[in-house]
Order: sequence, then C-alpha cells, then structure tokens
Amino acid sequence: NKITGVFFKSLESKNAGIVEVAKGGLGLVVGRQSPPKEMQNNLRPILTNLSDYKKLTVPYLLGLSRVLELLSNWFNVSLGEKLLEHLWRWLEPEKIQEAKIWPAGTESRVAEAILNLFHLLPPAASKFLEQLV
Repeated sequence: NKITGVFFKSLESKNAGIVEVAKGGLGLVVGRQSPPKEMQNNLRPILTNLSDYKKLTVPYLLGLSRVLELLSNWFNVSLGEKLLEHLWRWLEPEKIQEAKIWPAGTESRVAEAILNLFHLLPPAASKFLEQLV
C-alpha cells in the first residue's frame, strides 16, 4: 500500500506535525493487522540503509526509533547486533572524523541516536546491555 509507504518515509521528517500524523497513521495500519508482506516491503528500504554505517543520519535513526516504537516485535536480535557493530566504530573517533561523512562536530549525535535505539529493541536484545555498559 502506497499510503503505508508514505507513513514510513514521513517518520524521518523534521516537521513534528508530519511525524505525529505519520506515526498515528502507521499505528492504525498496524492495528488493522496489515498483511506481513506489505509491512516487510515497507520495512525493506529502512533496513537497507542500516547495512552501511555511512548511511546513518540522525533523522534516519529518529525515524527508525519511531518504527521500533510501533513495530519492535517485527525485528529480531540481528538488528541489535548490527547497531552494536556500527557503534563500535565510534571507539575510534579520529577515524570517524577523518571519514568526513557527517558535518564536523555532529558525529557524536549519530552515536547518541544509535544508543537511543537499544531500549526499543525486542526483549531478546537485552543481551546487548552488558556490551554497552
């Protein structure tokens, strides 16, 4: 459904009103028991960006957090593994800064946004807490 796709894309908007409407609309879609195939098709672009840490942006990660708030049961622990894999890169901040992927001084905001996702993961992902602390 194209409308569901628009809801997913709108979760990354910088406009709070658009995000609120998209989240509400997506909540209705989830509540009506959408076909799994439809949901998977709409989640695929979101998860594709997660494959490469260079594609991570604060708006993208905020959008992912909004998806997780509504659909955490659709994800498995491999999402947590991938997030942790990306987060380890920030242990070498000089490499992150040298890569010049994000505007200077904003690199830590991306790491912060990654960290803010862990509490939204399914309960099975609690195994990552030890590695984060």
